[in-house]
Amino acid sequence: EDHDAKGEVDVSWQNAAGTAFHPFYARDFADVSDVAERSALVNSLAAQEVASDYTNPYQSDRAGIGVAKMLTATRWSLEVTRESHDALAIHASPASGRFEAPVPAAPVQLWRAAIRADRATSLGWLDTEFRYRGEVRTTSTDGDPGATCGEVACGSTVSVRPALTLEVDRAIDRATLRSRTLAAAAIGGDAVLAQELVFLGGPVSAPGYGFHELVGNRAVSQTLELALPIPFPAISLGRFGRAPGSATLAPHATAAWVHAVAAGTPILRANTPTGGTDPLRLAATGFYPSFGVSLITAFDLLRFDLSRGLRAGGWIFSMDVTRAFWSIL
Repeated sequence: EDHDAKGEVDVSWQNAAGTAFHPFYARDFADVSDVAERSALVNSLAAQEVASDYTNPYQSDRAGIGVAKMLTATRWSLEVTRESHDALAIHASPASGRFEAPVPAAPVQLWRAAIRADRATSLGWLDTEFRYRGEVRTTSTDGDPGATCGEVACGSTVSVRPALTLEVDRAIDRATLRSRTLAAAAIGGDAVLAQELVFLGGPVSAPGYGFHELVGNRAVSQTLELALPIPFPAISLGRFGRAPGSATLAPHATAAWVHAVAAGTPILRANTPTGGTDPLRLAATGFYPSFGVSLITAFDLLRFDLSRGLRAGGWIFSMDVTRAFWSIL
């Protein structure tokens, strides 16, 4: 809808031991989310029909070099990039409702170095399964006193942003205890880029709160879920048979802690907020707990979730395919 070309050119070399090297150039959208809150399939349908879009993108042009190496079961990678960022405007119209404005990313030129560690699902102590993704990236923006980033000049700034997602599953008889941890921070600099802030809110990072409702420069989210098998009516699938007469009930609780950007810290952004509440400045630092229950059925394909935020949140119902299928749906 924006009539703007996007794509990526990547030249890659990799040997049998898993060592890789690749220079690349990409012009596309980047997203401020540390974790996806919804599958691409359901998000596309919800955005098209009712303007419910659980992505928060900005424009990113990137040119750089990346290297990667497998060490045991963890893939380590390093990327050094030269990037140009800018905010996006809304061009599309949903069938009903209206889209919320995406993050007002600061229009800046920057250098970035990022180290990442990715580990696929592995067996750990006490019959636990775990997987994680960690990243530390350093960003240095070019100073341009003649340009304006919201309320202040687009001066140079250097920041470090660590982030970690960790998931652990532990079987207990017929039940499964699941833990999901998310932690991230934007550290350093006299000012902070809007696109470097930590955004929580949604069925994964903070159930019971609106999408990216909780914004700060530091945040931690911890979710515990107990998946219990329960009897459930068998569903006829015609000539393909019947779905099993069981489902999974999963009560869950989440504690999210978010540190609001201090009033005296400038946020480099594309525009200056006018009136009302600034969506990039959380009203109060603190804990934002929630609880809920999910029903997983239809061959563990569909998940129905009802959650309530206990601090300025509300009852929120969501439906999606289970996260195991998000990579293909």
